[in-house]
Amino acid sequence: MSPRRTLVAPGYQLLIIVDKPSAYAERYDFIGAINGSQAIACMTLTSADRKSRNIEGVRKEIVNEWIVKTLAPAINRLGINNIYLICDKSQSHNKVNMMQAFKAGQCKSVIDICYMSAASAKYISPLDNPKWHGFKEVIWEVNIQ
Repeated sequence: MSPRRTLVAPGYQLLIIVDKPSAYAERYDFIGAINGSQAIACMTLTSADRKSRNIEGVRKEIVNEWIVKTLAPAINRLGINNIYLICDKSQSHNKVNMMQAFKAGQCKSVIDICYMSAASAKYISPLDNPKWHGFKEVIWEVNIQ
């Protein structure tokens, strides 16, 4: 059965049918931010992008550059205060560096960065997972006090 939804880089086919899968599959790195059901900002790195920028994948420098150039301006346009950024606990998500990147991008709306377990973002659906409820409760408690 074919997938019903997929992410595809611009210029690539939506579905590729293969008789025998190869040992190597082209990798895409994705960074994204959502606010409820609305996409705020995203970035996709293809193999060609990584090669042209001479990088192996998403490292903290790439995350921080994306925050300064893309995410901080997008959050500023929303005009929302007291934002919590929730991300997985990968080595590229350094809280101090990310908060400095928001300051460099002149974004004062992000007040804290919370972490999920490493690599958990790819398995969580915000609609039906109790982890999101737990995050919401913690954030409500912090804002009420």
